[in-house]
Order: sequence, then structure tokens, then C-alpha cells
Amino acid sequence: MVSPTSTSTRDAITAQKDCMTRILGDITPEAIDDLEEELGAILVKCKSHHFPQGQKYGHLAVILGQERMRTIYADVAYTYDVPIDQGPYDTTIARNAGAGVRAEAEATHNRLNANSLVYEGVCTGTNDLIIYAVGEDAVAPLKKRYIGFGDTTPQEMITHLRTNVCVKMNMKEKDRYKTQGYAKPWDTSKNIITYFKELENFKEKLEARGIATSTAEMATAAVARMYDSNHFTEEQMIAWENKPDADQVNMTTMKTYFTKIYREHLQYSKASKGSTRFNESANQSYEKPQPQNDEDQTAIMFAQMEQRHQDQMEKMQQEMQKANERAMKMAENQMIQMKEAMMAITQRQGAPTMEQPVLPPPTSRQQYIAPPVKPVLCEQVDGRGQTWRICAVCKRMCTHLADECFEAAKNKGKKDEWIKKRKAQDLEKENAPPRRSNRQRKK
Repeated sequence: MVSPTSTSTRDAITAQKDCMTRILGDITPEAIDDLEEELGAILVKCKSHHFPQGQKYGHLAVILGQERMRTIYADVAYTYDVPIDQGPYDTTIARNAGAGVRAEAEATHNRLNANSLVYEGVCTGTNDLIIYAVGEDAVAPLKKRYIGFGDTTPQEMITHLRTNVCVKMNMKEKDRYKTQGYAKPWDTSKNIITYFKELENFKEKLEARGIATSTAEMATAAVARMYDSNHFTEEQMIAWENKPDADQVNMTTMKTYFTKIYREHLQYSKASKGSTRFNESANQSYEKPQPQNDEDQTAIMFAQMEQRHQDQMEKMQQEMQKANERAMKMAENQMIQMKEAMMAITQRQGAPTMEQPVLPPPTSRQQYIAPPVKPVLCEQVDGRGQTWRICAVCKRMCTHLADECFEAAKNKGKKDEWIKKRKAQDLEKENAPPRRSNRQRKK
């Protein structure tokens, strides 16, 4: 029987399905990266008393594993261990031990058991989210008889998806992916620390895909982006180039150097009440001539305002595009959920047919007995009072009954007599004198 603590934790994790994006079509490395990020954002909220810094990173180690958590913890000696169920209370404690000693031992025992139950619920709920995102077919080889995915951890599922299911990149695609990633420009509207963090995350993605890279290559690409940003003066870049070769390929040294200059630019811009972007304040004073009159100063001011307006509009368009993409993903997920729910109901109850009318659910243990299906005849009454109906024998709209239809085997001999009688009636009507109107009768 599953513990209530484990069940409640699993339900809390599974309830975050709305935060997950379902992968439709081929499973690519980018899709697996997005899946890990979404799972990590959920597991960080589930705090832990077992893992190091559990109140900060929660159960993030459940999805990332030992190697990447060493980088996050900044501890190369970290070892990933699983909380173990302690079983019954330790009976080796002496019976004559003090009350404080026994209370402390009981509290420790209960805390370790609680950690084990929470970890079990987190793993089970994370597996449910992975299956929801990629589909059960993608992880079907991991499913075992009787226990299903009971002994499969989230790390094993992610490894299986990357190794056996994910559409691998060829050498040309790997080279293009690395080149485009390192060539991504620095958005100067964001802090330089944010750019360095994105670059480090990209390096981790390269390593996860098996693409060879190094810290020196990352540092070289970052310096190239500093050149392209036009955020630093020529003297500052020359000072960097004059540093020893070992410092130029050291990511820590590079981050320290350019971050320090970036902060000095921010302080200078704040003191001079100028823009926070150095290429609009300091670079203008170094590279552009000062305005000679009020007209030149006004023109420069309007140019700066127009540039800022364009930057704001571009940023708004990007945010709107991202919001639209998120809304489309949510709508697709809702449509898929509705379709699956309808398919499940149809498979469970069966699709309604014309021979089997849909009945309300029974209110007792007795099941409804479907009444025999009778043909429904469409009847219409014309202006003369004659009833027209679909004959069950000749299948035509007529005024006779089914028992009187001439196409029935028992009425085949009556057709000729009826025709003679009808012709006689028509002839009598033709030879009859014309009927007089009421006015003629009075005369």
C-alpha cells in the first residue's frame, strides 16, 4: 500500500501538467532540453531535507543527476545518494536512556522516513509528467511486467530518450548548431552577467549532445561578441588583447574583466544622468563630435529617442510573439486532452448507433433493456385532409396503407380492378353536367 505522504507528493507534482509542453512529432535534443527545464522548474519548488541546499534547489538532483549537480553545488566531491526507508524504529537504544536521547532518536528516524516517502512521490510524479509530455510509446521499452515503471527513475527515462528515442544530429548539424550558438549576439538591453550565464548554459547543452567544446572556445566566442556589441572602447579592448594567453582563454578572468568595466559604465551613466547603455553616452563623447548649436543637440536627442522607441517596439513584439506561442501550446494541449478524454469515453461506453439508442445511466443495479426499434413513418396531412406517409412496402410517399399496397404479394390481383374503377369515376366526372353557382340557382 502506498503511503499517504508519497501519494500526496505525487499528486502535487502531477498537478503541474499545465506547465508542461507536450512533444508532438519527432523528439529532438532541443525538445529534451526544454523538457528538462520545465521539470527542473517544478522540482525546485518541492523542497528537500535530504539533498544539499534542499531549501534552495529542492529535488532538482532527481532530474539532473550527480555530474551537473556538482557544477551547481560547486562541489566536485558531491555524491548523489537516494534517501532510504529506515524501516521500524531502532530497538538497540537502551531502555534506560534519557528521555531527550530517545526523543532525538525518534525525531531523526521519523525525518529520514519522511524524506524517503517524499522522494518516492517526487520520482513517481516526475515519471508521470515525462510520460505525459513524450507519450507512453517513447518510454515503453522501460516498462516492465506487473510493476510498470515502478523501478525506473526520472534520470533513466531522460537518458533513454536522449540515447534511444531522440533523433540524433549528424556532424554537419552539430557544427552548425555550435557555430550558431556561439555566434548569438549579446542583447545589450540585458545585463552582461545574463549573457555569460546563457553562454554557460549553451555549453552544457553542447556537452549533453556529445558536441566537443571547451572553456577556451567559449571564452573566445564571448570576447568576439564583446567586439560586436560596440559597448567597449578601443583602449579597453586593446588592454584585454595585451593580457597573457592563459588569461585570454580563462572564462573566469574574462568575466571579471568585462563585468568590472560594464559596472563602471553603469555608474558613469547614472552619475551623468545619461542612458544606461554606454554606446549612447560614453561612446558618443569619445567617438562623435559634440553638437555645435542647439539644433544639432535637438537632432541628436530626437535620434536617440527614435532609437529607444524602436528598441522598445522590438522588445514588445518579441514578448507578444512568445505569449502567442505559449497560448497556442496551451490550446493544443487542451485540444489533445479533450480528444483523449472523448476517445476514452467512446472506448469505455461504445459509440451510439441507430439500432442502439442512447439511454440515460441506470439509477439502480438493474440495467436498462433497450426497447425494440420500430420504423418511424413520416406522416403529413395536405389541405384536403388526406394523410401522406412513406409506405413500408413500396418505399414511396403515398396515401395508401402498407396492407393495401399493390406491390404486396397478396394485393397483386386488385390493381386491375382499381384501375377500371378509377377510369369509370373519371369518365362519370367528365360527362356530368356543370355545377351551377348559388347566383344561378337563385335566378
